[in-house]
Amino acid sequence: MSENIEIIIYQYSKQGRKIEYASLSDGRSYFDPEDYNAQFFWGAMGGISIKVENYKVILDCDEFYVLLKAIDFLLQSMAWINEEEEEWLDKDEEYPNDVAIRFQSGNFLRLSEFDKKSLSLSYLPPDLINTNKRGQRFFSSHRITKELWVDAVTIALNEYFNVIEDIIKLDDEKSPSRVLSDYRDYWKKLKNF
Repeated sequence: MSENIEIIIYQYSKQGRKIEYASLSDGRSYFDPEDYNAQFFWGAMGGISIKVENYKVILDCDEFYVLLKAIDFLLQSMAWINEEEEEWLDKDEEYPNDVAIRFQSGNFLRLSEFDKKSLSLSYLPPDLINTNKRGQRFFSSHRITKELWVDAVTIALNEYFNVIEDIIKLDDEKSPSRVLSDYRDYWKKLKNF
């Protein structure tokens, strides 16, 4: 079982630069001026990286297509742990009692309950027979305590939504910022649960 866990949310700038929200929050990185609008953030490419034991990267996934799907996965995991149901959160038909997301490639990321105090995280291809191919980093049932997962997700989502708050305030189009605001408001609700 993991001793600690770190989740890093990242997105790609219009020029393809990978920008980590952890680096944004402590001033080590920045967004380019052309990226700093709600329309871009609403459809930005990005993903999450999960590191355990301070150095082992077990997942570096940008298959979400847009970063908001990664944010959605993290929000769903918190709602699921808090045993809260929300209509706009997706449920996987094959794993309705877990938090699962399927990618266009067919690969899927799944968080399930291992026992009352721990979770099981898996990143698997649709065809479980061919999981050992060079360059593919699949894993099954990596055990993480619920407490560590909640702490890691909280830190990552706080970093993300602190940046998004500024984007929402600057948005003059209002439509993309309304979506971002819904996500932010739901995060505030989950944090206070």
